[in-house]
Amino acid sequence: MTEVAAPLLEMLWENDDPVKVIAARFGLDDATAAGSWVAATVGEHWGVEVESVTRIVMSGHNALAWISAASGPFLAKWSVLPTKFPRLTALTQLTAWLGEQGLPVSAPVPSLDGRVQVETGERTSMSLQRQITGLLLDVAEPSRSERPGLLSPGCTPPWLTTRAPGTSMRSLVRPSRWRHGSPTGWSPAVRVC
Repeated sequence: MTEVAAPLLEMLWENDDPVKVIAARFGLDDATAAGSWVAATVGEHWGVEVESVTRIVMSGHNALAWISAASGPFLAKWSVLPTKFPRLTALTQLTAWLGEQGLPVSAPVPSLDGRVQVETGERTSMSLQRQITGLLLDVAEPSRSERPGLLSPGCTPPWLTTRAPGTSMRSLVRPSRWRHGSPTGWSPAVRVC
């Protein structure tokens, strides 16, 4: 494995000990092993020479790793919950498609074989994105918070009609999971393809 200094391990929401979680849920002995595994996996599948992995944040069976490389800063996102892999692949493909349409998203970086979500063979599914420097969206500014979500009518991504039978953009957004009805403050112009 590629050797990098031990990254900071953190939990996003849970109060669990991150050192125990990286071992129990992710199968990695410690922070040093986790950083080395991330560097080796990103190197193997994306061809990126990782200089450092500075931070790993975990939540459930998912993790994010902040990466520095000569080609720039990256964020690796991975899951060790195989039942979620098809949905992760669909969401990552959707994000890639949105980026191709010119929408301001953190589009995934294609792997060496062209996939945007890679199952590594270790019961792990990973994607890689470039870190984007910017400001948080100000939801109090209607002109800035309404426009980013707009899609044109009939804008079904081509891969959505040929992949994952039964998958639709509506199922990816999952309005049935909104806890208190639909989100408030959305422009009437917002459409789901």
